[in-house]
Amino acid sequence: VVNLVKYAVEVMKVKKPGIIHGSTDYCIVARDVAIREFKKCGIDVVAAEQIKEDEKDATGQLLKIKRAGADALIGLTHEPEAAVSVRQAKQLGLNVPIIGFSAWGVPAFTDLAGDAAIGVISVQGFTPEYKDPKVQEFVKKYQARWGQLPSDPAQAYYDGVYILAHVINQVGFDREAIRKGLETLKDFNGVQGKLTCDSKHNFTNFSLISRFKGDRWEIIDAIF
Repeated sequence: VVNLVKYAVEVMKVKKPGIIHGSTDYCIVARDVAIREFKKCGIDVVAAEQIKEDEKDATGQLLKIKRAGADALIGLTHEPEAAVSVRQAKQLGLNVPIIGFSAWGVPAFTDLAGDAAIGVISVQGFTPEYKDPKVQEFVKKYQARWGQLPSDPAQAYYDGVYILAHVINQVGFDREAIRKGLETLKDFNGVQGKLTCDSKHNFTNFSLISRFKGDRWEIIDAIF
């Protein structure tokens, strides 16, 4: 979400963001982070509206965002609600750039949204279109095993298992030793690049910025 706001402000030049967010803790925290990060940039969110899980109508929320004069729609929902939001935004004439977090960049979203997803920008930790050799090796293995392309966050689970195995191989099965090993991990070569544990226990801040073209995601930028 931090990188989403960074891209929205620095590249898209968003000045009056409107947020549509889900009702799970995951989405509410994402909303709070987005509001905080926009505030750091001197920008107030003009509207932050919630769509509940499995809700099929977001017209009320989207109309509030439109009437507030939003110059971009920030999507922080799970996939089904993302599809509802983009379809109805088009129907309501909310003709502003749409940028969402990772759930707005996976097949579970685009399959449901159809043509309404075209042009949506997603900030993703992973996309199979990325040409990095490590990513393409992972994509090939995933397709061979599951018969479909991987999507975010498959790469995180994959890297996580290998990170844990790496630490256990070094320190054994003592819980405290594993914790310390994870906290001090540096430059582990994973699908997501060189992974290092930071003070918040994040191992990467890398994000790909992609735009949906109707049949594929086109990578338009990256944030490291």
